[in-house]
Amino acid sequence: MRVKVARTGDDIVFTTDDLFGGIVCSVYESDRGRGGPPEIIPGNAPKGPRAVRLFWRARCPYGNDCARSVRYGDPRLQSDLPPAQLGPSQPGECYLCSVSGDRRRGEVLFSIGADGAITKCSVSTRGPR
Repeated sequence: MRVKVARTGDDIVFTTDDLFGGIVCSVYESDRGRGGPPEIIPGNAPKGPRAVRLFWRARCPYGNDCARSVRYGDPRLQSDLPPAQLGPSQPGECYLCSVSGDRRRGEVLFSIGADGAITKCSVSTRGPR
C-alpha cells in the first residue's frame, strides 16, 4: 500500500490508497542498524542495538480497517503507545511510519526539517550488498 505524508497546518497527515486499521511510527537511526532494513516489530530482533525506537502505535477502534487518512496523534484511533512530540530530524535519523490493514501494508520514511517541513529522508535503510 502506498503511504504519503504531508504537513497540513500544524498537523502531520498520513494518507493511503486503501483502508488501514493500524499505524506504528518510530525513529530510524542509520548508525545503529545491523546492515539491513530496520526491524519494526518489538521482540523480533536479536539482542543488541536496535535501528528503531517506537514512539506511537495506534489502531482503529473495534478492530476494523477504518481510515485512509489520519493525522499524527489522531484521537479517532486508540493509542497503545501515546504519540511523542515530533521535532526536526537529527543527523542520521528519519521517521518511519508503517500502516497495516486486513489486506495490505505500507510504510513511509521521512524527515522533518528545521522549519517543520516534511522532506525526503536522506538516510539509506539498505545495508552493503
